[in-house]
Amino acid sequence: MKHPTLIASGALTAALVLLPSCDRAAKACDHQPGELLLGCMDPLSAEEDARGAARAGDLRLVAVPGYSLEIPGTELTGHEASSRYGIIVVQGASDVLSDSEAEAMEIAVAYAERYNTVMMNALGVRRSSTVTAPGAPLP
Repeated sequence: MKHPTLIASGALTAALVLLPSCDRAAKACDHQPGELLLGCMDPLSAEEDARGAARAGDLRLVAVPGYSLEIPGTELTGHEASSRYGIIVVQGASDVLSDSEAEAMEIAVAYAERYNTVMMNALGVRRSSTVTAPGAPLP
């Protein structure tokens, strides 16, 4: 039988070793309310985030900068979305990305698409039956 003190000690050591890296990640994703940072978005929380923002009266759409400013989940241009509803621009996104940033960008686009779909419903705007892939030219 293993000694309980050693098991607890091993778990405590593992937790202490992991804490600094978690702390660095938390600091990297520390941001102001209403601000989105590349690499700090979870698409699984996008719909809940959008509903919370709508309840608070913030009806802006999420914009992802790349070669141009995209509004995933809508057929709006960046200018149209900005002038009609206002936008939240994902900070740290661009069209020149490393491999890890490219993965974070895909996550940001997925988050924005889910968020904007909920927000467009809250705004009473219906999407047309033509759905395009993120980044694809609009028909």
